[in-house]
Amino acid sequence: MIIRVERLAYIEDGEIRIVDNAQIEIDERGHLTGVGRATSLKYSKRFRVVIPQFVNAHIHVLDLDLREYFRKMYIDDVVGVPYGVKYLYLREVEPGKVMKSARYALDIMYRTGTGEAWIVVEYGPKFIRCLSEIFDSYPIHVVPFLEPSIHHLGPWEETSEELIREVYEIASSGYNVELISPLNYSIDELKKIEDIVHSRNLEIMTHVSETSDTYLDGDLALALNILKADVLVHCTHVEDVQVLRGKCVVVTPRSNLMLVGKINTRLFENGIKIRVGTDNVGLVDPDMWSEARILARLGIDVQAIWRALFLDLYEMDVARLQIVCGAGFRWKERKFLREVLWRGRTLGRIDGSRVCMFH
Repeated sequence: MIIRVERLAYIEDGEIRIVDNAQIEIDERGHLTGVGRATSLKYSKRFRVVIPQFVNAHIHVLDLDLREYFRKMYIDDVVGVPYGVKYLYLREVEPGKVMKSARYALDIMYRTGTGEAWIVVEYGPKFIRCLSEIFDSYPIHVVPFLEPSIHHLGPWEETSEELIREVYEIASSGYNVELISPLNYSIDELKKIEDIVHSRNLEIMTHVSETSDTYLDGDLALALNILKADVLVHCTHVEDVQVLRGKCVVVTPRSNLMLVGKINTRLFENGIKIRVGTDNVGLVDPDMWSEARILARLGIDVQAIWRALFLDLYEMDVARLQIVCGAGFRWKERKFLREVLWRGRTLGRIDGSRVCMFH
């Protein structure tokens, strides 16, 4: 399949490239085989502007039914473990009851241009079988991070063998592991979790320093030095951002503003690998365009935003591109990149060798 477009903007090895009158070649397996200038200037008007699909690097998909609590209660009362409303709800609910929440999230991500989603699954072993069927029904590359069901209230001295067995089960099944906070586990548990997960070349994600309380309690040091987490989410209150070099840091702009009133914009200025997520579906719809506009409004460097938002064209298993509105954009390079963030919306998707138009 050959697609000719008026303008293609994409990321390759961290660099943003723009090609006018571009030709995109995709083989029968859906793999991208080449990008270059078109020999013919003819292109379909519906393919004026094509960009990569988004990476949603942090989303909780099971809490749609709890929206009223997110809007009325303090963050720890909703998502704090083990007695937050969300955990009390998920502990008792039947797996089938939360499937509509996951479908709701995947459907919005599909229609708003997300191509890869790092999805947190609380009580992972309980829900992953049902969720896997939903994940497989969308052309989105889902990277699940399963959270074990054992949590402690505050620092803990003893080791829960049940927790270690559950983490072993999760990692042995090939899933990444997510911990709500390193503060909810003992030092020995963090060390054992790190060994179990990393010995299988899997990744660990954890929430870090989202509130001033957790930052002052030392969650960052535990995440970096004991758990050795690969993905650190939020880091809203981290002051010395240089210590985050070598890690992937995920910011969730709308969630951070709504729950703690702050985004750590310095993360974008220090050569740290940044990704963006939408956080809880119970709080906001997983529309990455909304996150992009928040970051653009804050005046963050436009190229840093692009690198944080979009898939690298040549790191994908299949071609994952989105067709966006092209009318009214300013076409000078830097202004164009900013205009896409400010005014873009997904008109269609290119998933492998399949094209789907929404408008």
